[in-house]
Amino acid sequence: MLIRISDRKSITLRKTADPEVSGQKLRLRSGIVYATLAYLIYGAMPFYMKQLQAVPPSQIMAHRVLWSVFLLAIIVSLLGRWTSLRRTIDMRLVGLFAATAALIGVNWLVYIWAVLNDRILETSLGFFITPLITVVLGVVALGERLTRL
Repeated sequence: MLIRISDRKSITLRKTADPEVSGQKLRLRSGIVYATLAYLIYGAMPFYMKQLQAVPPSQIMAHRVLWSVFLLAIIVSLLGRWTSLRRTIDMRLVGLFAATAALIGVNWLVYIWAVLNDRILETSLGFFITPLITVVLGVVALGERLTRL
């Protein structure tokens, strides 16, 4: 809050925008926009996948992997992060990333197969239930505590 005393000896109170609060609001709005776009894209994905019904799921997944690697290489190049990427890589992380990539690959392959075999409703239910199961496992297995946002 800004307090200003003018020449007439009156006091003017005026709220000023706190840059930290403004930044938080901007990040929140950006997050909501990005999340909405992600959900819209993800919701429209079955329409796209159905058009690829003649293509085997393994080939679709191979394209997703190759194009993802290509796109990430472009992003890392544009940001100039190859040096920092090389410095941070250790074998423990590579193994962890490989295991994570394998799990994501199985997830993608099951999703593609399900859409191409008219199992969209079952897939949607699975993707709805998965975060709930993850929360329950976090509470039960890891002792996490549920809090408000």
